[in-house]
Amino acid sequence: MPSLLPTRSGRAADAVVMLLIVGGVALYLCLLPWGLQAADESYFLVEAKRLRDGEVMYRDIFEFVTPLATYAMATLFWLFGTTMATARIAMASLHGLTAALLYAAARGLSVRRTLAAAVPLIYVALCQAVWPYASWHWFSTFGAAALLCALVAGAWSQHPQRAIVPGLISGVAIGMQQQKGIVLAAGVGLVFAIDALLDYRYREHARWRLLIQRSAYFALGVALVIVPLLAVFVIVAGPAAVYDALIRFPLETYRANFHCAWASFSPHEAQFTFPRVLKYSPALLLLPLLRWMWNVARGRRRELVTQLTALIVLGAAAVLSTWYYPDLIHVAFIAGVFWVAAAEGVDWILSAVRPAILNRGAGGLALAGLCWALVPHMQHSGELLRQTFPVSYDTAFGRVDLTSEWEGALVETIRPLLDAAGTHDLYCYPHYLSLYLTADARNPTPYQYFAPAISPPAHTDRVLRTLEARRLPYIVACPFLFRPTDPVAQYIRANYAMLPMPDAPVGTYRLYGRKDLAAPAR
Repeated sequence: MPSLLPTRSGRAADAVVMLLIVGGVALYLCLLPWGLQAADESYFLVEAKRLRDGEVMYRDIFEFVTPLATYAMATLFWLFGTTMATARIAMASLHGLTAALLYAAARGLSVRRTLAAAVPLIYVALCQAVWPYASWHWFSTFGAAALLCALVAGAWSQHPQRAIVPGLISGVAIGMQQQKGIVLAAGVGLVFAIDALLDYRYREHARWRLLIQRSAYFALGVALVIVPLLAVFVIVAGPAAVYDALIRFPLETYRANFHCAWASFSPHEAQFTFPRVLKYSPALLLLPLLRWMWNVARGRRRELVTQLTALIVLGAAAVLSTWYYPDLIHVAFIAGVFWVAAAEGVDWILSAVRPAILNRGAGGLALAGLCWALVPHMQHSGELLRQTFPVSYDTAFGRVDLTSEWEGALVETIRPLLDAAGTHDLYCYPHYLSLYLTADARNPTPYQYFAPAISPPAHTDRVLRTLEARRLPYIVACPFLFRPTDPVAQYIRANYAMLPMPDAPVGTYRLYGRKDLAAPAR
């Protein structure tokens, strides 16, 4: 199989381009507003903060995905400070690395440099923009891009021991989000099997021994990551806790309660991308598939066929990996591989253009056209973010852009009250998790995600027992979201009174003080 970059000058040029992609993407994203999303993003960052403070996943924190992404962010908090700056710069750098890997994958397929450079542009403009927040999912996107590079550019077909590299990457992907990583790893196994079957078509001796060897090395790579990772948490947290979090909850609770149509979206999300483009982006795999079929039928270009097999199968696996909840945002998480497929397919079509001078200039024209279309869209997305998060506050989590002055006023009210009470324990209900970061508060329960109507009864019982045992002086809750049958809402109404806060907007979260404690100093 050809190397990723075939000549020394080509390697140098592409290395420079990849460095420019990493730096350019990271700089662009760092210049966008640092708006802290109150639910899902804060869910991820609060867990990283808790790990940074010494808690242990599955023992002190309930989480239903594997922990590597959260521990990676916690490590960055430990090294550089538990601030929004650390989170945002880390995610911007991660996106830059992902974009560079997508470029490298396209170059590994011999896509001309101008078309390969279009892949990072589309990724940032259409994918990152629809969910510009910190998330486990973006770590999985990085893992999928790395796996695609390893399959397209690696020499595993001829040297089975090198299959350990995609094995290690698959192990890391499983360690970041098991529901995606397992499907991607199965896709790699299917690539190996199809490649072995193709030996018959190319009249080569079926190399079943090589298939067994490469599969063994691949499995070894996966095991080197996953076995010690799971062993550590089984020992520290106990097998029951790990099983409940990583197997029972996803298969029973999550699967029973979360469903959506492919690429469904809200009007707000649609403003940041092109929903129809994302919805039908998996169809971009058809061009590489047609090229694969053309070459297999004619018995030509064996090495290219192996690369296209990896691209097509990994793209299909990416679709299956997000089928558990395939809304528009989740499609954006996996769409990077489809842009690589598009670049490869367009390059194949352009290779037939004559005369040669038009062929050489076609890629540059395509890139220029994409810039003309997407750069204004990226400017528009940045302006929408500024409108969404118009207020900048200095908080316990550093400078953060918030949705309203009221949100900042709530933070400034809570922080001195917690200091006066001598505790940082605070319960926010439901789903207002950013306050744990901006007010330097601590969730006394193990659950960042908790909803009595969905969560197992054991989780509800533990939340109620914890609240009663801790007798927290303050709770932040939204009474407009309380349901009559909600046991946590009933507990709050019975034991807490809403404290007066002037100019509180209708429908927002309110501060509650415990009734049987002395009134707070105002």
